[in-house]
Amino acid sequence: MGLKEYGCVATGADDDQPRSYIELLIDEWIIGKTNAYRDRYILKRRLIDGIPYCALVDIVENKFKQPITERQLRRIVSAGIKTLKRHGLK
Repeated sequence: MGLKEYGCVATGADDDQPRSYIELLIDEWIIGKTNAYRDRYILKRRLIDGIPYCALVDIVENKFKQPITERQLRRIVSAGIKTLKRHGLK
């Protein structure tokens, strides 16, 4: 499946798809929304770097200076994964 089943483990050399390919998919297909930059950032930190949701809440709030809940992060990641799977993510 790749990306360690979309879990909290950062991608490594043994994965099906390299980090650069996943970054390209995120940059190319997560578009058109008001918070697209934020959503791309969240997806990269979660899927590529393997940051857990609880830690990602603090990181995103500090970077973007707007409150966000863990539930919102999970929805953003879930929607992003659906989009990426339609465009080549394994």
